[in-house]
Amino acid sequence: MKLIAIEINWYFVIGIAALLISISIIIFWKENISNYFYCNLYTKIFPNQKIPEKCKIEENIESIKIFSEDEDEIIRKFTSYLIKCWIEAEKYKNFKTHYCFKISFHTSKDFKIFPHNISKVLRDYDNCRTLQFQSYNCGYRDDIVWNVENRYIRKDDIVIIKYLDSNQIEIIA
Repeated sequence: MKLIAIEINWYFVIGIAALLISISIIIFWKENISNYFYCNLYTKIFPNQKIPEKCKIEENIESIKIFSEDEDEIIRKFTSYLIKCWIEAEKYKNFKTHYCFKISFHTSKDFKIFPHNISKVLRDYDNCRTLQFQSYNCGYRDDIVWNVENRYIRKDDIVIIKYLDSNQIEIIA
């Protein structure tokens, strides 16, 4: 009888310890989990809205600075990073959602990058088979998701290039 009571007490102690560990993990991860669900839901409901501050990227991401005073060169360099993100995902078989680049522009010249500018560079350099943008006459599918406030990228924007597990590149600004 005493043996059963001792055994039940050990189960009780182990159960309490497991409960305390679970609660501490939930408390520790609660904010990250709630942010994850909130940010995913927000971007799906409001895809064309600016990303809330609490949803900004906190993981390591390669920062790129594009220096140029020539608008065409800026667009070519920017497009080259889209292609690089796509090719590296294929090369390293990294098809999970991940951030590729955070791009800033260092120029005194005002410029605007529209989706058709990217499509034109892809066509001019025969890259429509690599990275397709059907909505803008480049290929047969849309590999690029344009999630840019004001419909275009400006010199003051910080642009995030993100590979999506849906096999697309997302441009966020």
